[in-house]
Amino acid sequence: MTEFEQGILYAAGLIVALHNEPVIAASVILEAGLGNTDISGLDDYDKRNLEKLKNGKGINFRGA
Repeated sequence: MTEFEQGILYAAGLIVALHNEPVIAASVILEAGLGNTDISGLDDYDKRNLEKLKNGKGINFRGA
């Protein structure tokens, strides 16, 4: 995963954590083509936020 892609995932996780907007976060991830990304390299805080999006609207993260 590139630093740019990691930044997108980080921002999407913050959208969930700070604003409780999983639909918007999922849209950002899908538009960036990151719905099937291996997130094992992210920290636990980011993974926990992104897990809330898993299996919804085409998001199926790996490595959580």
